Amino acid sequence: MASFLNTLLPLGWTRISGGPKFNNTRVGRPGRWQVEQNDPYAIWEFQVSYLRSDYETAPELTIDNLYSFWLNSGAAYCFKVDDLMDNTVSANVGSGVIAQVNGVWRLMKQYDSGYLHPITRPKSDVVVNAGTLDFNTGIVSGISAAGSWTGGFYRPMIFLEDSLKYDFAPNGEQNLTLALQEQLEI
Repeated sequence: MASFLNTLLPLGWTRISGGPKFNNTRVGRPGRWQVEQNDPYAIWEFQVSYLRSDYETAPELTIDNLYSFWLNSGAAYCFKVDDLMDNTVSANVGSGVIAQVNGVWRLMKQYDSGYLHPITRPKSDVVVNAGTLDFNTGIVSGISAAGSWTGGFYRPMIFLEDSLKYDFAPNGEQNLTLALQEQLEI
């Protein structure tokens, strides 16, 4: 598994595609998640695209900064991604449960289908109903029974590809697209 950089993939993407996938077998470079065919957890894979403009004014959104982020993270490091389509548990969006995984109490998101997904990078707004939360791992200590939680979370991810992809449209629009894969840290 890749080492973790406590940094956030730059926001500002204009397009995202992908989602959870089961039953993948991944092989390749070190750091890429190895998924067994009988693994109970889905992993999220998606692509984010950033629009390149000739008039980039916000320093945090420039392609040069994103390119630098990619070079510094590369294949060796995992980083946080704020998946704007799925980054919260609340009364209306999934359920936050504290469940035991391999003898350790962890934050889990329970989807409407009943599927439980481990959350290892909670945001600072997470509130647990019992115990003490380690915000660096999503592990809850000091409890002896299942519990609940609310708040937001990041997905720990790595670049799936070893290269960047540029798209050029006939109208002159340019996009930089990055393929990402979740790294389950359990």
